[in-house]
Amino acid sequence: LFRSHLPTMALRLLLLRPRAASSVQRMHVFLRTCSTSQTSATAEAAELAKRQLASRSGPPKSRKAPAARWVPAEAAAARGVLSSREAPAAQLASLRALLREASGKELYNIEQTCRVKDWLQKKAWEAERQEEAGRLVQEIEERIADYVDQGLPYRDKTHSPGL
Repeated sequence: LFRSHLPTMALRLLLLRPRAASSVQRMHVFLRTCSTSQTSATAEAAELAKRQLASRSGPPKSRKAPAARWVPAEAAAARGVLSSREAPAAQLASLRALLREASGKELYNIEQTCRVKDWLQKKAWEAERQEEAGRLVQEIEERIADYVDQGLPYRDKTHSPGL
């Protein structure tokens, strides 16, 4: 008699004191009681446990995927070139062509998102391609410096009114 009521009593104890046991322990007892005995009392207790487990944490949360970050078209094109499986010579040529077509702002955006200079310096090139990659890195640095230096001329605001 005692053995037949043991799973039901353990289940009732866990249901009465839900904070004493974790949800994993409660689920384990629930599954064990469902598989060991098929009495109506156990089935009722199992149904009660199932309802309590489902409602314990509240309604299901909405799990939306984070919004995809906007990437400029020129940066997406540069990523395509950097991740292509072309031969290194063809990859370098297509990258050079892409960067020559880009304006100062586009080149700046490509460098900020793809880190092309770092990629060129880290990649293992052949001796001839190594020099070409170095020249391309210098060209990128110069064009970005020219783009950043553009703008309003320097104005000393030390003695201007309103400061």
